[in-house]
Formats: sequence, C-alpha cells, structure tokens
Amino acid sequence: MATTALTLDEIYALAHDAMTANGCNDENASALADIVTRAERDGSHSHGLFRIPGYVKALRSGKVDGKASPTVTRVTPAVIRCEGHGCFAPLAQASALPVLAEAASELVWRRFR
Repeated sequence: MATTALTLDEIYALAHDAMTANGCNDENASALADIVTRAERDGSHSHGLFRIPGYVKALRSGKVDGKASPTVTRVTPAVIRCEGHGCFAPLAQASALPVLAEAASELVWRRFR
C-alpha cells in the first residue's frame, strides 16, 4: 500500500471538504477539520483523518446534526452549560472554551483581590 504525505493545510481541506460534502455546515466542518488537523500534527493519528469515516457515518445516520449550533450559558459564576443541540463535540467545546476561560479568570480575580 502506498503512503501519501499531506501538508497540514491539505489535511484541513480534506477533512473540511469531506464534512461539508456530507451535510455539515461550515461551523461544524471547520471545528472538525481543526481538531483532525491538530491530531495529525501532534502524531495522534487515531484521532485524526482516521476519524473522518466515523464522523460521516454519524452524519448519515442522523446521530449527529451537522447543521446544529451550540448555545453556551453561564448558569452561575462557576458553572457553564453548553447545549450542543446534536452538533459534533469539537464545535461545542470550541464554543464553550472562551466562556469557561472568562469565568475562570473572573473567579481567580475575585479570590485573590
């Protein structure tokens, strides 16, 4: 079996194109392409391009909604809720992370002032 080397940009484009071709909106496809590209970059191939067929299967079966957008709410100063509405986990994580970082920063500031 021949091996083909891809650049990180090519990996991103391949993952993004595969996801949009199978029903993902740009937001979901970009989040997945980003996580797949990072995994390949870091040598974690079992979490890189290897995952694309499973992602496509999840889309086609309806297990995941490739057009869903998560909503992030701050329930309390220390509790963040992210409702994915059926989107892929990387998009939910990417959406919640800035809110989580802001909450953590505020809590640390309160603790040490």
